[in-house]
Amino acid sequence: MDLADVLLIADDPDLRETLRAILVDAGHKVVCAEGRQAGIDAFRRKRPDLVMIDIAMPEAEVVQSMRALRANDPSVPMLAIAGGGRPLDRASHLRMAKQLGATSIRSTRFRGGELSRLVGRVQGRGCADGEH
Repeated sequence: MDLADVLLIADDPDLRETLRAILVDAGHKVVCAEGRQAGIDAFRRKRPDLVMIDIAMPEAEVVQSMRALRANDPSVPMLAIAGGGRPLDRASHLRMAKQLGATSIRSTRFRGGELSRLVGRVQGRGCADGEH
């Protein structure tokens, strides 16, 4: 598996650091962004192989981020993650993420090398069927 350059957009610092550490330990390069504008700026500076975005951020942040990223380059795979510890309606967030162009969606309950394998799958083929 080719290792990915991942842009991780999440407003929760604990979630960002946990996911960053898991991905870096697996050999991926990770750029972290705290919210919409930082994520868009990082994306424009260097196109990542994959965007990982926390859909538990405030909805306006998620919608604006995903639209802007898709407008910049619709071909970049986007993994929407449901993290951050906020209560959310999983079904409606899944629908929203799909409508906004997410390639895949997943909760943040990862085991072992599962996150790195998921990144490889999303990066390598367009998983449009939702959760993996």
